[in-house]
Amino acid sequence: MKKTVVVGLIKKYLLILLGCIIYSLGVALFLDVNKLASGGVTGIAIILNYLIDLPWLNTGIIIVIINVPLFVLGAVFFGKNFILSTIITTVVSSLLLRIYYQAANNSNRRFTYKRTVRGRALRRGAWNYFQNGQHNRRNGHHY
Repeated sequence: MKKTVVVGLIKKYLLILLGCIIYSLGVALFLDVNKLASGGVTGIAIILNYLIDLPWLNTGIIIVIINVPLFVLGAVFFGKNFILSTIITTVVSSLLLRIYYQAANNSNRRFTYKRTVRGRALRRGAWNYFQNGQHNRRNGHHY
């Protein structure tokens, strides 16, 4: 592989990792703590987490479970590069959600200011994910 391709891949996955970190912070420390559900798989997972209420089952695990059929469809229709970055994103985000969710449960301080900052983190993580993640289609690049 050419050096520019390798550098591009490293940059892509570092930006996806950054997006996962920020997104997971927003979900675990803002949405989940305040029992707010966003759209898509994350929102469904948050709702199911509160409906099922098992100690070993959390939002991150439910996200992975819901995404398994979507992984299969993604592999069939979009190829191995797409599915690889999607699996990495989902697994890393889910693991971080578990860590952050436990940290949020151990904290008794929940101020409006902190909620505002966490909401900004969620928006920033989602923006970063869509601008630099596998959904980046500008200039003919298909990741």
